Amino acid sequence: MLLLLGLSTALSAWAQTPTQRFAIGGAQGIYLVLGTAKISKAQPVGGIAFYRIERKKMNEKEWMRLADVESPNSLSELQTRLEQLKRTKPALYDAEDIPLATYWTQVEKSPARVDTFIYANPLAVRLAMGMFYLDSTAERHTAYHYRVSRCDASGNTKTQVISASVSYPQSLDIAPKFASKYELQNQITLRFVAKSRQGFGIRAFRREDDGAFEPLSVPYTIARLSSGRDSLIITLIDSLVAPSKYYQYFIVPRDYYGNIGSPSDTTLATTFDFRNIPLPDNLRALNTPDAVGLQLSWRMVTTTNIVSVEIYRSTDSEKGFERIATVPPTQTTYLDEGAEAMQRYFYRLVMTGPFGERSQPSAIGFGIYESQLQPMPPRLAAAEGTAKRRTPQSGDKRSKHHRLPHLSQCALRRFTSTYLWTCNA
Repeated sequence: MLLLLGLSTALSAWAQTPTQRFAIGGAQGIYLVLGTAKISKAQPVGGIAFYRIERKKMNEKEWMRLADVESPNSLSELQTRLEQLKRTKPALYDAEDIPLATYWTQVEKSPARVDTFIYANPLAVRLAMGMFYLDSTAERHTAYHYRVSRCDASGNTKTQVISASVSYPQSLDIAPKFASKYELQNQITLRFVAKSRQGFGIRAFRREDDGAFEPLSVPYTIARLSSGRDSLIITLIDSLVAPSKYYQYFIVPRDYYGNIGSPSDTTLATTFDFRNIPLPDNLRALNTPDAVGLQLSWRMVTTTNIVSVEIYRSTDSEKGFERIATVPPTQTTYLDEGAEAMQRYFYRLVMTGPFGERSQPSAIGFGIYESQLQPMPPRLAAAEGTAKRRTPQSGDKRSKHHRLPHLSQCALRRFTSTYLWTCNA
């Protein structure tokens, strides 16, 4: 899309007033869209042998000649030009996988239109073929006019066109937004939406687990207009993923000439389903001689993609579970020091993932904390006289007292002048 728009603008420029926008600011300089034929002094087309490129700043009167541009005359010359581009302008070189011999065969069969073949789409190929010219000596953010003359083999000007003012780099007002994702173990599909009627490409960046972001060579990128035709929907399909990993992505829009738009927001995606991670098992709550509390233990089937394990406790096996601790997945024991003696407790575990995922609760384990400490005997706060033990008789009065820990019954019996505690455990 970008190539056809640029070329149609340039072609119309030759027939209209000399203010057409065939000069376009890019990331590396200012590009001039010259034509679509393979022309040279050795093989002119329509009497045109080369293009003469001149420029001047907005406040200048004199034109400065930059170059005379013609097409290569052989496959080896085309290869030499591309190798030079790759060496001097690696950021714009995009012809790595082009079968140049096949393309050159097509060029020789149809020298008047060498732009229509699929192998002519890369920017590097168009520069090497003389269809485009890059002025990399222009100053950034400085406005220029360009004059392009179509000349015959003797150097006589046949036609001439002057560009509107142009500078580089140009802003690209495109900011993709994340829309949706579809995750599988061997493939991640992401969709982004951008408000734009202008076609553009993207550069994708990916980070695996906690590594650094790196450029991603995406196998499939699909862009289509939305139903309202005011937006582009970008579908990115990444099949270069490994199972049980998590990835982060963002994309940067760029036009054909390398101008950069706003990066998208960063998106998280995984190649694992947290629901498929095995739950902890063998959860036990046991008394140990030296521990003050219930000693919990369990087995982790795997710790991959697990951030933490939460421990829940209740006195009811059906409800009322509250979190009492959070431990790392490598820890498989925990001492519940808050357990009270002779109380039955129920426990279960919940795993959490890197994106806030939560597993189903594990199977329940339970136990009773049997404290090794003997209960303290009751103490009389105050008494008068001397207490003597005797057998209770009829007429004695009995008064109830508050319940002491670990005792099922405790009563105070009062006699005429003597108090006696009787307690049943």
